[in-house]
Amino acid sequence: MIANWEKNWSFSTAVKRWAIDPALFVSVDNAESCLPQVFDDAFAGRFGRLHEREDLKPLAAVLPNVLESLRQKMNALELAKDAKLPPVLWLRLMREAGVKPVDTTVREFEWWQEQMRVNGLTILYRRRERATKNYVGPSRKRDGLGKVIGFTVEELLNEQRAATRNWPYHYRWKCVTESAKVSPKLPLLFEKTPTKPKKSVTVELPNESRNVAPLRKRTKRTKRSRQSIERTCGKPLIDVLEKCLETEHARKSSVLELKGRNRRPYKSQLSLDKLVDALKQRYLKHLTCTDSTLKRALPYFVACPRGRPGGMN
Repeated sequence: MIANWEKNWSFSTAVKRWAIDPALFVSVDNAESCLPQVFDDAFAGRFGRLHEREDLKPLAAVLPNVLESLRQKMNALELAKDAKLPPVLWLRLMREAGVKPVDTTVREFEWWQEQMRVNGLTILYRRRERATKNYVGPSRKRDGLGKVIGFTVEELLNEQRAATRNWPYHYRWKCVTESAKVSPKLPLLFEKTPTKPKKSVTVELPNESRNVAPLRKRTKRTKRSRQSIERTCGKPLIDVLEKCLETEHARKSSVLELKGRNRRPYKSQLSLDKLVDALKQRYLKHLTCTDSTLKRALPYFVACPRGRPGGMN
């Protein structure tokens, strides 16, 4: 069943999609008729059916622990059991509760975001204002998006607000998609008047020059500024990532070495993809962001091997 990422999900939907790997259902007999009742009982705190059948043992080893961890987190946040949240907030909550999201579902979520970008759309989340019952959000410029109203996926997934209690879970949210209105970096001062195309002129080169390939102008690779990467990925994530990298480098079996290319503080023998996997395994509770965001942020700090899949070219 295809997930609807633009709708708010209930607790049961979020658990089934984010926390339970579909591979656990493969060996279940009559899954379509059996599993709905098993899940209904489990959400009500009854696990008898779950432990009755041999083919449900893989699910029984996971589901009760997942529900217990999530309910403890929801109680701490004073979040109602019938709360409906955007999928991105359920993802955030599960990572904060120590529940590992299903890899296939995370990839589907990232694919949805990528399709929106390909179609020239940006995904925004607006919170409901209690006074007017309208959905509102901050109006500001985002790097690469121009001026937009609302919170981006990365902001809602990573942003911390110590002054606002239990943020962002205590709001009602609405997902909207809009065309990204990017303003040009240099405005045109004068409109160009259309001119007729000039006729091409063929120039005969001397014999010794005809087979000489034109020289390519070499461009210098530059590292993006800290401010730019913070606007793209969020300042809280960059600060946390920097601390995780410092901790990782201090480990005896670290995957990082000092002094990478182009003044990066670190370098690694791992490709970017493998480096993301390694860091996620060790610092999952701290790096609560999607893999695609981490891939955008890491090259600011770490130089990966060139010419390898996921490495820096």
